[in-house]
Amino acid sequence: MSIFYHSRRHRSRGFTLIEIMIAMIIGLVLIGGVIQVFLGQRASHKTQEALSRLQENARFALSVLVKEISKSGHMGCLTSSDDVVNTLSAAADPTFSFETAIGGTDSNGVGPNGEDWDQIQVRSAGASQTSPALAIVSPPDIALGGTAPITLDPAASGYSDLVQYDIFAVGDCTAAAIFMITNDPSASGGVIEHEDAIAANGHPTTDNGMTNVTEDLQHQFGALQSSVATGISVTASEFLIQNNASGDPALFLNGREIVDGIVGMEILYGEDLAPLDLTADRYVNATEIDASGDWNNVTSVRVTLTVSSVDTLDDSGALTREITTTIKLRGRGV
Repeated sequence: MSIFYHSRRHRSRGFTLIEIMIAMIIGLVLIGGVIQVFLGQRASHKTQEALSRLQENARFALSVLVKEISKSGHMGCLTSSDDVVNTLSAAADPTFSFETAIGGTDSNGVGPNGEDWDQIQVRSAGASQTSPALAIVSPPDIALGGTAPITLDPAASGYSDLVQYDIFAVGDCTAAAIFMITNDPSASGGVIEHEDAIAANGHPTTDNGMTNVTEDLQHQFGALQSSVATGISVTASEFLIQNNASGDPALFLNGREIVDGIVGMEILYGEDLAPLDLTADRYVNATEIDASGDWNNVTSVRVTLTVSSVDTLDDSGALTREITTTIKLRGRGV
């Protein structure tokens, strides 16, 4: 009986202190490994998420830049910007300088980390799915010369979108004119006026106070063959980087933020040198194009964006990448 009791007590004894300590150490090692795996996966997820946001911002920014820059200088069937008359009082503002299709300003090293914040202005006029060309349906009064109003078809698709103080263009294959509509198209029966000394007021995009400095378009559009001359929509776009409401750099189009995370933009212009063959012979900055005066010989634009993920990654800060693309100007070679 005594032997059985001692044997049972021997079999049911607990763990020793050493065994418990060894088990605790093994457990801590396993827990530490699990935590390391978790932290690694968490950091990898944050990196992938930041990279995904960076790439999305870059794709969107480039898609807008490519769309606007590629069509700069397009004036329907008109092939030379030398034949464009600009009556706007804001013509001195580079944004409305339609005599040249494209322009820019160097802003070297002004970003928070020394990035370039270059600016670019692009201008074009032409039909699109949302803004179709509007045919001039009757010839102007010959006696009025270039001051004659333009007559469009008020029933045509796109006419109802016209409002007073819109920036508009009329043109054929020999000349074009840019002006501000000074009457109310919805109540004019198709007549479009372009009088001088009437100031814009309350238009969503045309600056208050803008006028036509002259009523004379220097050409009678539709005088010979009304089906050739058309009214066409006008776009003037200015891209720049500046701080948004949160104090972070962002890409702006005509004063409105379109995408954040764009912390730098360097722009080089492909200049076609003599003999002119519609091919870029060199890529230079806006200052050099200004010096040569050859904006109308720019055939392509090379844009380098510095894109940030915006959100910081632990102690390493935000992800940044540089992305470069070369954009062909429509109808000007490569």
